[in-house]
Amino acid sequence: MTHNKRPLFVNIILALLAIMVLWSIVNDRNRIYLGAGFSYYRDIKSVLFWNVGDTTNRDIPPTVLAYKKNQQYIVIKQKPKEYENVMYPQYNYSAGRDTVYYWIINKKTKQVSGPLERKDFMALTEGLQIPKSLLKCILP
Repeated sequence: MTHNKRPLFVNIILALLAIMVLWSIVNDRNRIYLGAGFSYYRDIKSVLFWNVGDTTNRDIPPTVLAYKKNQQYIVIKQKPKEYENVMYPQYNYSAGRDTVYYWIINKKTKQVSGPLERKDFMALTEGLQIPKSLLKCILP
């Protein structure tokens, strides 16, 4: 009686595929899709942009405190970490790193405005006619 055994490399490939499937399931629970290529990641408290063929860095570094979205905009409240992280663009935090900042993402144009101090954020939301209902969880 002959046993038909699979070669070792086939078993290794099957095991790697199973690990990749499990990892993608776990990773999806960590990610909240915000639309237009932007996602919020719970574990790093950051909004990251990914779109095939677009290499523009539109990531918003930790720590994202709150966000809200509608069909056209994503508004974000963020308090930067005390140190710069080389994984993110170098943003100018005009009032220092111990301040809360705001961001506006236009999902249609993928334009990211921020970091903004509160007064600049309010002026821009009025100019863009962003609904007040979108700002409720962002502003105290």
